[in-house]
Amino acid sequence: MIKFENIIYVFSIIILSVVMFAEFNIKKTMYTGEKINDLQIQYKSKLIFNDKIIEALFDEILEDDYMKGLLAESNKGIEKDQNREKLYNHYKEQFESFKERGIEQFQFHLSSGESFLRFHKPQRYGDNLLFRKSIQKVIQSRQKVIGFEIGRYFEGFRYIYPLFFKGEYIGSVEASVKTSYLLEQMKEMLDARYNVILKKDEISKNVEKGRINDLYHSFCADDKYLMANSTHNDKDLVKDTLMEIKGDVYDSLGKKDSFVSFGHDKEGNVKAFIFIPILDVNGKDVGYFFSVRDDNTIHMIALMQLVKYAVALILFTLLLYFYKQTRNKTITIEQLTNAIDQTTLVSKTNPKGIITYVNDAFEKLSGFSKSELIGSPHNIVREESTPRSLFRDMWKTIKKKEVWHGIITNRAKNGSKYTVDATILPIVDLNGKIKEYIAIRHDITELEKYKEILKEQLEDTTKSLEENINYTRQYEEAINNSTAVLKTDTDNIIIYANDQFCELSGYAKDELKGMDCKELRHENHIRTGDCENIKEKMENKEVMSIVFTNVAKNKELFFLDTIIYPIVNKKGEIIEHLHLMHDISEIINLHQELEDTQKEIIYKMGEIGETRSKETGNHVKRVAEYSRLLAVLYGLGEKEAEMLRLASPMHDIGKVGIPDSVLKKPGKLDKEEWEIMQSHAELGYEMLKHSGRPILKAAATVAGEHHEKWDGSGYPKGLKGKDIHIYGRITAVADVFDALGSDRCYKKAWELDRILELFKEEKGRHFDPDLVDLFFDNLDEFLKIRDEFRD
Repeated sequence: MIKFENIIYVFSIIILSVVMFAEFNIKKTMYTGEKINDLQIQYKSKLIFNDKIIEALFDEILEDDYMKGLLAESNKGIEKDQNREKLYNHYKEQFESFKERGIEQFQFHLSSGESFLRFHKPQRYGDNLLFRKSIQKVIQSRQKVIGFEIGRYFEGFRYIYPLFFKGEYIGSVEASVKTSYLLEQMKEMLDARYNVILKKDEISKNVEKGRINDLYHSFCADDKYLMANSTHNDKDLVKDTLMEIKGDVYDSLGKKDSFVSFGHDKEGNVKAFIFIPILDVNGKDVGYFFSVRDDNTIHMIALMQLVKYAVALILFTLLLYFYKQTRNKTITIEQLTNAIDQTTLVSKTNPKGIITYVNDAFEKLSGFSKSELIGSPHNIVREESTPRSLFRDMWKTIKKKEVWHGIITNRAKNGSKYTVDATILPIVDLNGKIKEYIAIRHDITELEKYKEILKEQLEDTTKSLEENINYTRQYEEAINNSTAVLKTDTDNIIIYANDQFCELSGYAKDELKGMDCKELRHENHIRTGDCENIKEKMENKEVMSIVFTNVAKNKELFFLDTIIYPIVNKKGEIIEHLHLMHDISEIINLHQELEDTQKEIIYKMGEIGETRSKETGNHVKRVAEYSRLLAVLYGLGEKEAEMLRLASPMHDIGKVGIPDSVLKKPGKLDKEEWEIMQSHAELGYEMLKHSGRPILKAAATVAGEHHEKWDGSGYPKGLKGKDIHIYGRITAVADVFDALGSDRCYKKAWELDRILELFKEEKGRHFDPDLVDLFFDNLDEFLKIRDEFRD
């Protein structure tokens, strides 16, 4: 059966794919628009530049009355041949300088459109040029005409200026620049290759059919277009690449004003073909001007989309994984909670003592409903005969953020009394402020009744010794069935253990007898001197309450809520200690499992970032321990230092979004690759910043700022000095110290002396100088951590 979360996951991936593809197409369209606009600007700028040059060259010619007089006479048929020869001699040298400027054709026309003098072919004159659109337009408009034109022997850009003499139109002067010259100029000025294709039907209108094949050849992507032999160059055209995108070019020619198509050359480099229309002197589309250039940007756009897609996919997958893990944990927790609800009374109150939660067992024993209990003060179940001093002591203890333990008699709704063994734990937030109290109680009503009965029976002197022993045995049996019991002598040596304790500890009675209590206790109790403290209180005949963390025979931990009574003889001398214990392992383990689950999720996220770059899990462990140590040395509180230890493994979580080609490159990164690599800090911050969890907020800060530098030269924001969060400054020291001492794909590990020398050099530049001093003052402790967690 397909699970609901799997359906949501698949549906989310489909939506993500559609959105990413649509975003890529939008970015591609915007980018190709920029490329088209760039080429149009280059193309038009070059035409304008040539126009200005020719206008400057013609400036004197247009004011030359001698030339105008010769044309005026020739228009009237006066001495045309002599005037032509005079005009040729007059400008012959000037034409030679024009050719150096790319002006291949220089000629004069009479007012009728007749060719008067071609300097490039002086023997050809007298033919009518009215078939040319440019000549028609200049005669009609009497204004300068500039534009592209296809002629019988020429295709290129015409610059035709009208000539006037004594107010009358006498003809025109023309300069023509071949397309091939413009292409050469573009190549010299810009890093690209350029070419021109012309419509076959436009060429057919102007060029004699017998000469078309001599001057032009078919364009490989579409035979409706021709290319001039004078402009063709296989290398510039990149014919093989163009054939790869032939279909796309064929579909676009004639359908779009301008377009871009991308292909690959034999070496795998991306080639961008950018086409813009060529307009003739009348504004009609007669072909395309196009450029071919190396352009990997579209690949980068696609790559960044893939990276974003991969990051989103990883996050979706992690969310599904964490959801399933959390759901499994929740099911386990619910089962544990149900088990606890069957045996333990649990309630919560706010700091003012108002009940905010009760479990089913509490509701059942008290006789009050949850709606009656929640919102009421806890004294709703108080038994009036309970001494007020007990509650004053309780409030005094828990307000000091200490655990209170004691025996309380409560009143049920029906007026009956019940007795509980209560432990109250203050719950504090990260700022150390109490946010609520949790009370855990065990019903010991029957035990207390047995105690009273036993006391009465033992005090009854009319009873025989045999009867008193019988009552004592019954009392002992009742205790053994409900409570784990130990007896120790005054040196804390075990002299008795009941069946329940044996079952919990895994030891047999004969194994326990003679054992020092210390052998059962967790090392934390030994370190804090709890055993000696208990012994001291017993000597003062005080009753002691404590939650013990014990180590079973199989080395597993179990937790006992313990009351220790000093037992005295008739002389008032302490002869032994009585330990009455309730097993609260399920509650402690439940709490620990919740904490461990959160820590495991956070640590695994940190490992994901490191394994992407083939770094070991021990890197994040070492950075975590270095960060905690440095935080404590700097003066941060124990809780804040611990939070930084948990958050610092995620300093490089943003690396999940860096491509393998960059992340795992063995050599030095180039500029583009380095910019991509630097983005991991911002990526990590963006991934974590929205969480409301304090640890993840701290992790977001660490991820975003661990590459900032004290002097402001770091990234991504260039923060400086104490503007960098202390978490970022601490993690920077920890991360660099470990990274330099470890092998990476792009370097070998440094020797310690070299690392320390760098830290001295970078004090006050890369690193917070105070942190560097602390690092050197406590170097042995850092080296101890390094050795403990070696790869």
